[in-house]
Amino acid sequence: MTFSLGIVGAGQFAGAFAKLFDAHPAISEVHVTDVLPERAEALRERLGLAGTYPSFEAMLDGGLDAVAIFTQRWTHGPLVLQALRAGKHVYSAVPMAISEDEIARIIEAVRETGLTYMMGETSYYNPATVYARKRKAEGAFGRIFYAEGDYVHDMDLGFYEAYQYSGGEDWKSTASYPPMLYPTHSTGGVLGAIGGHAVSVSCIGVPDERGDGVFDKDVSMFGNDFSNATALFELSTGGSMRINEMRRVGYPSHLRESRFRYFGTEASFEQLALVSVWQDKESVTDVSDELARAGGEALIFDAANGLSDAELAHGSIPRIRRYKVPSTCPAE
Repeated sequence: MTFSLGIVGAGQFAGAFAKLFDAHPAISEVHVTDVLPERAEALRERLGLAGTYPSFEAMLDGGLDAVAIFTQRWTHGPLVLQALRAGKHVYSAVPMAISEDEIARIIEAVRETGLTYMMGETSYYNPATVYARKRKAEGAFGRIFYAEGDYVHDMDLGFYEAYQYSGGEDWKSTASYPPMLYPTHSTGGVLGAIGGHAVSVSCIGVPDERGDGVFDKDVSMFGNDFSNATALFELSTGGSMRINEMRRVGYPSHLRESRFRYFGTEASFEQLALVSVWQDKESVTDVSDELARAGGEALIFDAANGLSDAELAHGSIPRIRRYKVPSTCPAE
């Protein structure tokens, strides 16, 4: 059984996903739409996709089975709801939505329609997450009582250009997107390994001091001036999780932008920019090469996905190309 798919948004990284969807044996045809029709047509032509639609509404009326949403992050919630109510299965880039009300309405729509919704958080397939999930299944950690996840992406390393590309003349108003409204990479890598869910949270945001109009409450469409934020979560498993969302940080984000640590009663796992280690009560083992061989470390994103230089270059910012290509790991 196969199904047809419509891609919503033909911007900076939709093309990488479009190529993967189009190659999947369960997908019969891939169409695309964008608010800029020329972008949709360019993506269709470059990848040889089945066709384009002039609008999101036209796509929903066009008889496709499912849609995959790759639009501005604050638009996901309303578009997902519109698609579900139109009878479409939905894959959405992260985040799911930006308010509790939007999330609750999506859950309600899925229950009422019986359709499939997936938030496409790729950290579940991060090599560190896969490794920790395997070691947990083996019982090697003992009881995991604490874990950490960081999404460390400095604005100077490509984010200014990315927001200028997507935001137009008013890009500074959207570049101020609150870090804690984009926590899925950091939380996903933790919960994707140890399971459970958060039951309470305390968060501290750090007001920005750059003074360049980004993360300025008077400019921000979100009224936000936090560029870095840290949250401590109580987990349903009885342990805790701390995450960091950092946008102003002296760190080589292009080497590893998501990093994780898991602490158990018998062993632990920790990552830095270039090193991943497994530790027990007797020794420390460098497992960096093992994770790299799994296929998907940031340093080999381009090769792992088989994308040509031309495909990587199209519509993307050179300094963030390797961030925006979906990672790969062997199927579990």
